[in-house]
Amino acid sequence: MPNRSSQTQTSHFPRLRDLPPAERGLAIRYSALPTLRDLRQHVLETLCRWDRLDPEQTPLRHGLIVRSGKPCGLFFQVQGPRLLKAYAIWAGEENRVLFYDSTGQRFAETRLSEAPDWRELHARAA
Repeated sequence: MPNRSSQTQTSHFPRLRDLPPAERGLAIRYSALPTLRDLRQHVLETLCRWDRLDPEQTPLRHGLIVRSGKPCGLFFQVQGPRLLKAYAIWAGEENRVLFYDSTGQRFAETRLSEAPDWRELHARAA
């Protein structure tokens, strides 16, 4: 009977997504996303592309991040099959969106040249 381990071939080169962000070169993108709708769409597409999910069938949940009683950003989450969850955080003060896979590893960042208006966030929180 053949040894099962000899039948499994492994590559000496790990897949790009299996490397830590520092070793794989964190993907940094620049975008103008002036509305919350644009921001949500960008987040949904980026998270779904990373985990090969269909954006048309993947719900995007989001919640307000509050610091010292004032809104400072948004938390986004998509859920896929097999309890897969991926996240993104819009750090409003820094005008950037950070993307994390289901293991908690950051895989991308979007720096915003235009971002949603903070007054809109304050109004939604009130």
